[in-house]
Amino acid sequence: MAEFRSSRVIVPALVAVSVLISACSNPYLERLRAEFGWTEGRMTEDGWLKSREIPPDAIYCYKTMAKPNCFKTPKPGQEHRLVSEYENA
Repeated sequence: MAEFRSSRVIVPALVAVSVLISACSNPYLERLRAEFGWTEGRMTEDGWLKSREIPPDAIYCYKTMAKPNCFKTPKPGQEHRLVSEYENA
């Protein structure tokens, strides 16, 4: 019975400690970045990583009295003011 009680205390304690440790930054990784300048761009250039294409968000720009206002979603009833739009394929 004593083993069962100790496992009921140890398991939640291990879970709590692992959650707290995972929130910390990795000092070794930070040292490598600072010392060798490892970034995603440099690793892509050196051939360590494949390049990836990040598609831009859709944008809808409408005329105003000053410069155009841009939104992520189209504004219904404002098609006559539409200056430019870009939608993801």
